[in-house]
Amino acid sequence: GCDFGNGGFAAVAASLAANCALTSIDFAGCETAGAEGWKALAESLTINCVLTSIDLSESRFGNGDFAAVAASLAANRALTSIDIGGCEETSVESWRALAASLQVNRVLKSVDLSCCSYGNGGFGAVAASLASNCTLTSINLRCCEESSVEGWKALAESLKLDRVLKSLDLSCCNFGYEGVWKILAASLATNGALTSINFSDCREACVEGWKALAESLKVNCTLTSMNLSGAEAGDEGCKALAEGLKGNQTLTSLSLRSIGALDVGLEALAKALQCNGSIKELDICGNHPGPVAVEALIKMLEENDSLLDVNSGLFDNERQYSNIFRPRPAMSEELAERYRKFQCIAEKRTLQNKVLRHVTVPLLLSNSVYLGGSLIPQDLMQHVTNDYLCSKGALQDRL
Repeated sequence: GCDFGNGGFAAVAASLAANCALTSIDFAGCETAGAEGWKALAESLTINCVLTSIDLSESRFGNGDFAAVAASLAANRALTSIDIGGCEETSVESWRALAASLQVNRVLKSVDLSCCSYGNGGFGAVAASLASNCTLTSINLRCCEESSVEGWKALAESLKLDRVLKSLDLSCCNFGYEGVWKILAASLATNGALTSINFSDCREACVEGWKALAESLKVNCTLTSMNLSGAEAGDEGCKALAEGLKGNQTLTSLSLRSIGALDVGLEALAKALQCNGSIKELDICGNHPGPVAVEALIKMLEENDSLLDVNSGLFDNERQYSNIFRPRPAMSEELAERYRKFQCIAEKRTLQNKVLRHVTVPLLLSNSVYLGGSLIPQDLMQHVTNDYLCSKGALQDRL
């Protein structure tokens, strides 16, 4: 938020052309750069070969200023991270300039475009460019207000083809209409790169979208982390998601905080997690379990020996994770007591699983372990390997 005064920013920006040591610079909140300042920065970025990170978030660009900076990325050969979050540029030409640069840039790894206003067609151009970009591994589109269906379709098509993007943040996005959720969820079926996706506070999460997500999870083999906190699932969405989790063996972290899950939905999820051997971290805070769900959750813990962390508070910070106010169903004292029992069991069981995974099994598989002065018998080693590892194939990559 520096005030550079008249010509100050231009002088600093121009100096970057000759600088051969600075690797990171923060211009966040700059409101006094002026047209000449942004032009000087663009020219410096085209020739600077050491600066790897620049923060331009919440900066004020005049008419056409952003286009010059965006276009400079086509020639830049050093920047690996750029933050343009909060940019209020609405010129389609500027976003097209960024899209064109992303198509040819071969060094940029991370781009933050959170809370940006794209105007008519800007988002679609940027989204389509991801299909041909071969270096970006992380993009933040949090709070994107794109309301054009065409823009979201362009992103979905890019996700089907992209083979390098690892992390995508779509939290708090306004998809415009509920069909977009289905389109984006379905694209994950053929995506072969994403390892982390954030759909938290998705405001148009329709049942058909949850079904599409479930089908994608059955075949997707790269996603390891998914955040669905605050996305409206309800019982029907939960039942659909449960079917997807039964067939998924790659997710290791799943957040279902405040998704509006009731007794039936949580029961379905609990039953699915009984046989899921990959999820290690689970967040189900802020949902509304009934007696059937609580018993199913307890049984899930008895059967599942992969969970290492279960966050199960009833209404912890619910409003923080959801844009939707949900009345809290009354819980009897008896049910509350059963749920507290589930939480105690979860704490003990996850601790046991941690010991099993990180201590017991590694020791049993190590030839340096002795029992009473003797090596572990070979038949016991074989039993541990076959009976444990093979039945829990998802663990093999961690041992």
